[in-house]
Amino acid sequence: MKTKQKPTNLSFENEQILKKIENRQQTLNGLSKYLSELESQLALIFAASPDIIVFLDENSKILKISDAAFTILGYTRNELLGKTLWDFIDPIDAAETKARFIELKEKKILYFDGHKALINHWITKNGSKVKLMWRFSLCDERENQTVGVASDLTQFGTNNIYSYKLLQKAVESSTDGIVITDAQHVDNVMVYANKAFEKITGYTCEELIGNNCRMLQTDETRNSRALVTLRKCIKEGKNCDVLLQNRRKNGEIYYSRLAISAVIEQDVIVNFIGVVRDITDKMDIKYEWSPNAESGFVHLSKAL
Repeated sequence: MKTKQKPTNLSFENEQILKKIENRQQTLNGLSKYLSELESQLALIFAASPDIIVFLDENSKILKISDAAFTILGYTRNELLGKTLWDFIDPIDAAETKARFIELKEKKILYFDGHKALINHWITKNGSKVKLMWRFSLCDERENQTVGVASDLTQFGTNNIYSYKLLQKAVESSTDGIVITDAQHVDNVMVYANKAFEKITGYTCEELIGNNCRMLQTDETRNSRALVTLRKCIKEGKNCDVLLQNRRKNGEIYYSRLAISAVIEQDVIVNFIGVVRDITDKMDIKYEWSPNAESGFVHLSKAL
């Protein structure tokens, strides 16, 4: 006698399995899209950052590195990827750097510590040395990967690891306006302006960046000999000290003493730095403005 089998609803079970598979696939697709977006954002950061950003494996082998490294160190991506830090760090600095990595792993430091900046020297492709200020952090203590961010201190020529911050603080705290322009741009546009320059002109940094300083000129300034002198010095990369009549954002006329200096790298003018002093309240006492004077000054008081 045959045993009667209990009926099963296979179609229902299969339907449930298919739904689970579809839901999982949707989750995976969403995760894949999210990871793709993160990768794209990371690529943009790597391309735009002026600092070196590097991801290292547990053996300090370079997994990823930002574009700034190619400019600062002179190597290509292929020459850096897969190599270790110790292939490029000056041997004199290797011991201190290794000690920092041991500290990271022992203390499981997962966030950058601003007070734990480390300076070492790297050997560039042409054999010269660059001074880099690093901050390191563990990416993931389980995978034991490390991320490092480095600023190039070579141009500052100082052993003080806080010199860059101090310089930045000094510029921001200055009562004189400081503006930097991009001499490589066809219109020599402003790329930086400190708080004092914003206060003098009445414009915000966002309104100034990307524009030429001519936005501040009055009609009288545009026809002045001082402006001719300024343009000639800019063209020739020479220092200059002129008195200009300008107009604030609110339309108010003011007078500024402008001193410019060219930043030259490898015989190429890359930037101009302008130091601006608002001398409106000193006009007719220490200064006298003349659009026909080569520098804009008729005379300076002996009291200066």
